[in-house]
Amino acid sequence: MARESLTYQCPACGGPLHFDAQTGVPTCDYCDSTFTVEQVEAYYAEKQAKADAAAMGDSAGKQPGVSAGVHAASPVPQPVMVADGRERAREAQHAGAYAQTQVTGDDAIAAYLQSKKPLEEGDANAACVVCSSCGAALIVSGSTAVSQCPYCGNNTVVPGTLGNTLEPDLVIPFETTKEQAVEALKEHYKGKFLLPKAFKEENHIEEIQGVYVPFWLFDAKAEGSQTFRCENHRYWSDSDYDYVETTKYSCYRRGSTRFARIPADGSKRMPDDMMDSIEPFDFSKLKPFSMGYLPGFLAERYDADVKYCAPRAQLRALNTLGSRLESTVTGYDTVLPDNRVDGDVSYTNVSYALFPVWMLHTKWNGGDYLFAMNGQTGRMVGDLPCDNKKMALTGLLTFLGTAVLGVLLTFLIV
Repeated sequence: MARESLTYQCPACGGPLHFDAQTGVPTCDYCDSTFTVEQVEAYYAEKQAKADAAAMGDSAGKQPGVSAGVHAASPVPQPVMVADGRERAREAQHAGAYAQTQVTGDDAIAAYLQSKKPLEEGDANAACVVCSSCGAALIVSGSTAVSQCPYCGNNTVVPGTLGNTLEPDLVIPFETTKEQAVEALKEHYKGKFLLPKAFKEENHIEEIQGVYVPFWLFDAKAEGSQTFRCENHRYWSDSDYDYVETTKYSCYRRGSTRFARIPADGSKRMPDDMMDSIEPFDFSKLKPFSMGYLPGFLAERYDADVKYCAPRAQLRALNTLGSRLESTVTGYDTVLPDNRVDGDVSYTNVSYALFPVWMLHTKWNGGDYLFAMNGQTGRMVGDLPCDNKKMALTGLLTFLGTAVLGVLLTFLIV
């Protein structure tokens, strides 16, 4: 199939499009026209169909564009008005469109991988750039310029290849803007005296980037058992002693529970605890994947595949099963697990999704610091750097204050 070089440009004026997080639709940077994702996809699918048909005409010795299989070009989609800036027309139309066909048994992951196609075969607009410093591979639309790696801050990114990257099934679009992320960061470090001044510089804050982070979503069933050590206590006293009577029990519980879409991020560069901390994402806002959501943002190509991430989802499932089993042990003063959950997890379905995250990388005194904010809910996490000079000054002032207070108390006592 021919792959004409395409970018997501405005069908009305030819300017670059970007996905507007506030309106939820692709918007032109020049004429401010807005289009639905379906309109943009249909328009460029028609262009690709023409390129394919033209290539077939060339191979048959015909003039480009006059093959019998070429249809008349579709009319340019007309811009649409978005009511209140938050219209979600696709939600009703695609209410269940992203539901995956369930596969049962332990071969769910293998069946999923066998059914998937690489992204390079599924979308002509997908491109890849690679950080020359840390090796992060980022998927972008043709109209998105990349000047800096969001993971290490390196300013050198070079064209790369998509390789055998799977096409995502789902995406949660950005709902917060860069301006909102910058303001949220300012609020985050307000009142933090030990935060280095360099971290607060406006030109540094502007380096924040919107990135779609890869996630694997697992549907699973967990079944297992656990034993708990339980105690009841009875207290009484007489004129001589206080008494405590402890009665010990061993409680056994066995059960099962089902899970839908256990998330596990597919990025080895993104700390797992950071991604866990910015959860939850609202899965009711999941959309069928389209490159139309990417203009203006980056999307990391997963470097932890579904088989690599499956054990993490398994651990989360068993931990949750253990908590639910413990919640059934009632009527005791204390309840403690006697062992870990002895159980199994079987996957019934898996899907690949992109979740929105605002990211800021900074370096301070030789250390690397990564800040992340949920691009849907605004929840932010990250280890803020600490100014060692300010910390030493704070320690000195504390010591002097304690010493002075001690001297004053001594004089008062005397």
